[in-house]
Amino acid sequence: MNKDNIVDKSVIVEKIGGFCVDLSHFKSAEEKWSKEFIYTLERADDKIFACNHLNGYSYRKNTDLHTIHHLREFNYLRALPEFLFGECIAIEADNSIAKQLEFKKYLLKFLQ
Repeated sequence: MNKDNIVDKSVIVEKIGGFCVDLSHFKSAEEKWSKEFIYTLERADDKIFACNHLNGYSYRKNTDLHTIHHLREFNYLRALPEFLFGECIAIEADNSIAKQLEFKKYLLKFLQ
């Protein structure tokens, strides 16, 4: 699924063993109360959220940010429900590796 309520016709959601939730897309979907948001919420107790990827988020534009300019662009993570977070979380950013390592340090403190 994506934040625009489009699911490819070839996808059989019931056959998927788990989900990798894009956390900024979830936040955006929440603001729009989209099908993706509702679908995800309905599975809160299913323990199928094994991993995630994250990037920044703009409240003003209600969209994900692939180039992070300020650490506060990760603050949306505080508002997300705990059931979404899997054991493995990847950073999805166009910033340099050095910057992404800075983000990792911040996020490790932030998310623990």
